[in-house]
Amino acid sequence: DALLIRLFIEQIEAVLLAEEDHGKGMTRRADMMQSSGLTANEAVWLGLRFSNTPPTQLLQALQLSCETGTTTRTTEPNGLPWNLVYGFYTTWHLHQLADLLKDPVSHLPGRVEFQARLKQSLVAAGDKQQSVALALINPDDFGLINHQLGRNKGDLALRELAQQLQSSLRKSDTLFRYGGAVFGMIMQATSEQEANMAAERLRISMSQHTLLNGAVRLTFSIGVAVYGKDEWKCRQTDVTEMMRRADQALNAAKLSGGSCTTFWEPGGLASVVENLDRLNGIFTADTEKDYRNMLLLWDMVSLITSDPDGQAIASAFVERLNATFKPRRIGLYESVEEEEFNLLAACRGHPTDQPAKTSLSLTDSQRDLLHKAMRERRLERLREPIKQRKGDIEKSIIAYAVPLIAREQCLGCLYVDGPEARFMLDSSDLIFFTTLADQVAIALDRAKLASQWLQQKESESQQLRQEVRGLRNALQHSRLVYHSPQMHAVLDVLRRIAPTEATVLITGESGTGKEVLARTLHEQSQRNKQPFVTVDCGAIAQSLMDAELFGRVKGAYTGAQEAAKGRIMQAECGTLFLDEIGELPLEVQSKLLRFVQEKEIMPVGSSVSRKVDVRIIAATNRDLAKESAAGIFRQDLYYRLQVVTLIAPPLRERPDDILPLAYYFLEKYAVQNDKAARLLSPDAEAALLSHPWTGNVRELQNRILQAVVMSDSEEIDSSGLELEAAENKPPSPVHQAIGIPLKNAMESPPSVKAERPFQDVAKGQMPEKLDPWDMLRKELGSQVTYAVSKCNGTTHPLGRWLISDLVMVADRAVDGNARRASALLGMAETTYRRQLDKARQEALGGQTVRSDDWSAMELVVTLVVHNAGSSSGERLIDQASLLLLEQVLLQLPENDTLGSALLGVTKPTFLRRKASFQKQQCQGSG
Repeated sequence: DALLIRLFIEQIEAVLLAEEDHGKGMTRRADMMQSSGLTANEAVWLGLRFSNTPPTQLLQALQLSCETGTTTRTTEPNGLPWNLVYGFYTTWHLHQLADLLKDPVSHLPGRVEFQARLKQSLVAAGDKQQSVALALINPDDFGLINHQLGRNKGDLALRELAQQLQSSLRKSDTLFRYGGAVFGMIMQATSEQEANMAAERLRISMSQHTLLNGAVRLTFSIGVAVYGKDEWKCRQTDVTEMMRRADQALNAAKLSGGSCTTFWEPGGLASVVENLDRLNGIFTADTEKDYRNMLLLWDMVSLITSDPDGQAIASAFVERLNATFKPRRIGLYESVEEEEFNLLAACRGHPTDQPAKTSLSLTDSQRDLLHKAMRERRLERLREPIKQRKGDIEKSIIAYAVPLIAREQCLGCLYVDGPEARFMLDSSDLIFFTTLADQVAIALDRAKLASQWLQQKESESQQLRQEVRGLRNALQHSRLVYHSPQMHAVLDVLRRIAPTEATVLITGESGTGKEVLARTLHEQSQRNKQPFVTVDCGAIAQSLMDAELFGRVKGAYTGAQEAAKGRIMQAECGTLFLDEIGELPLEVQSKLLRFVQEKEIMPVGSSVSRKVDVRIIAATNRDLAKESAAGIFRQDLYYRLQVVTLIAPPLRERPDDILPLAYYFLEKYAVQNDKAARLLSPDAEAALLSHPWTGNVRELQNRILQAVVMSDSEEIDSSGLELEAAENKPPSPVHQAIGIPLKNAMESPPSVKAERPFQDVAKGQMPEKLDPWDMLRKELGSQVTYAVSKCNGTTHPLGRWLISDLVMVADRAVDGNARRASALLGMAETTYRRQLDKARQEALGGQTVRSDDWSAMELVVTLVVHNAGSSSGERLIDQASLLLLEQVLLQLPENDTLGSALLGVTKPTFLRRKASFQKQQCQGSG
């Protein structure tokens, strides 16, 4: 250790004077001063270096020596004056005070002394126009020592590291502990080349040392910055800039992977506080400020992570800054347009109960300050005078604007101002403001992106819901698809009559889309917002038709426990579509006529009529004009219905609509059944165009549905449509019996009646040479003979097969009209429906497998059903069942068990039918 004492000449007389017996010959003060070359105004430095003797013991000895001598001279050879002793004591205490300011771990000068010494070095270098260098030294991965070995080992390693660095320095260099595991080294009068060489030698030397008795070896990153001779001409002494350069160089070394020395190179400054060292601003020498900053930082981090709302983050941010720094005003602005901003949140003065968002009245210069900060993207400050009022002591305010930058975009700006005398932020505060503003900017940007994402998702969800709703509507209701001129003509008439209240009758073959036309007419009318109610007149039992249309009151008939609105009431203010109106019973037609004329209905069981506003649209595939002339349909109702008549052309007459309809059904059923099919192959399109489509649009719809259901690919070819199989299938028994193939029969020209026996059969014009009942009798006999010969424990239920075939053929013959089919067969409609459902269930369940010989029966059954229209009042089911019973009794007169099995009935029922048949035979012979 050494002590340096600065003494004025007037105080060192005793040091220079000596006793005359010393032989120096200097007895006068002037002579001594002259010989030493000193003047009265100059001073000298005395230095003491202590070796083995403790400083305190030496000072005590000096004090004892002075006490034995006089005040001005001493008789001892080593005596000193009292003022020199006091100087030693003072210097020693200052030395001890300096030790207290050293870092307790590394025993190096700390951050405060480092900044003061750096400033002194810069001043001295500037005066002498010399270069000065600053190096920041940081061991790589030093944090692992604390993590793996503990904090105590980390402090010990840091102390060893400081000693090794101290021993590796040049004599002219000064070492400090900058903070954490970062050391600062000031190199006086050192050029750039010399600084780099010295730093690199130091890095290599330190990398070869070990710590903690060889347990740890570290690599080092060093950042070097130099203030050169040429910079003093244009730059003032700037400690902050010097530290920023060195920290930037150290950051570059770290980012490059460490274990290297990086020299700072100019790259432009975005702000006086941008990219400053990682410790300055948050960790300072002021413990109170550090604690304040850490609390605010922790509070903001907690807020940002817990609240995703940008407005809430902005409000809480200004409130906490206001409570911490106590400015005059503080506001957070968001950028809305170029050079424009919007206030998100603000506070005035000390925290109060006022809302976080309020208005801030800014002067033009303050607004310019915000614009400049947002444009330049750096912290800006403004000092401006304030108007003096009586009692005011403040003369000016200082304002700061900190940009909020995230993703290289300026999102807004933080504005803070206050009286200059009370609200003056130092460089560390500005750094802290900038760092905190950056974090808040990221949080606000994240909140904004989240809000935009939610809005986008909500918009997409709403759009998807609308699309799904539209798709469901499209799937629920058929859409009118057409390209042909025939349909354009029909739609032209439809558009003209839609806005009117005229009653419309739509005619056309089955499957041509009459209901779709009716729905389109409703949608283009002024009633499109009101109900569209469909009534299938052929699907409702005659006994229920009256109540179904007009409604009923409670107790109107047995089982009417509650009142019910009819279909007409359900369609009030809307449209009532009466499909297959030709099937209405005559008694119901009269009530409907009154409604069409008077717009009044009377529910079943009621005596009070009621006005109902409903538009009527009717449809039929029958010739109502002929039926009205024959008395089957009321003529007056017919005239009331056909105010305007629309004719739906069959599909074969409008080939331009085939492919558009096919693609419409393809898309519809692919979506409904979650299939990939979306295309038709060229051969499939050609097959569709060449097919006759006797079933019209309904047949096309069913073909496409079957193809979609059976397809596993995106494209459907002609084989998937199975149109060729339908056209080229073997002739049915009826055509074999007639002697004309099906294809020839279908393709025969209408003018040649002799070549169209099948069409004549369908119309009830049976050739004389063919008697269907005689054929049925003979075929039933053959079936009974075959069944008896093949009876091997399993009896064929010929009676059930016969009834099932008759019901199915009748259903196809009248296009599914239950009322006409039941009348054709001569059975009750309810019984017919039950038999039809049973036949269909057997077909779906695979229970319709007949004997090999039964296929011949298809011929006769078809002929019988198609010829039934010429036999007035004939009960076809009873006649056919009676013929079968006759053949069974002829071949099995005594075997009642087998006979009942062949008829498909119980034995008592068979016995009863047998007795009735024999009784009729006896009466006929008598």
